[in-house]
Amino acid sequence: MNNYIIEAYRCPSERSPAAVTGYGYPTGPDGTHAISNYGVNYMPFCDRATNNQEGASNIAMMTDGLSNTVFFGERYGQCTSSKLSLWANSSGTWAPQICRGRNVNSGTCPLPQITPLYTSAGDSSSGGSSPYPGAMNIGFGDGSVSNVPGTIDLTIWANLTNPIDGNVIGDY
Repeated sequence: MNNYIIEAYRCPSERSPAAVTGYGYPTGPDGTHAISNYGVNYMPFCDRATNNQEGASNIAMMTDGLSNTVFFGERYGQCTSSKLSLWANSSGTWAPQICRGRNVNSGTCPLPQITPLYTSAGDSSSGGSSPYPGAMNIGFGDGSVSNVPGTIDLTIWANLTNPIDGNVIGDY
């Protein structure tokens, strides 16, 4: 949808240039598509057989449990000048996702970026980005919300983002 901003999809602390208008980079084809500051975790929802975002997953396949699996994380609405998080777009560059394109059967999601400049914030393949000092908000499959510190251990983050690894989460 063009020219349609959903305020609930926007973080009041968004710091990228897209925060001013709520839309994507103004000189590109996405200039009238609204941003989102929340990205779905690719790993629980993708089709594991083909490593494609068009999922074939269901809740029964998430063997680690919904309370142990990150479903959503924060992202800047704009990362560099051409990489955005557009709520109604599934293009790899603009998808409102985190951990996208990871090898879901053996790979891990990169750590979240805490208070990066928008020009160095990661795109949909990153572990997310947060404007808040020290932490990033995350949503779990059971509907609970928490935050992870910027100092989270990579192994713990990998356990939180992978819904089928069978590993204990531990403290973070």
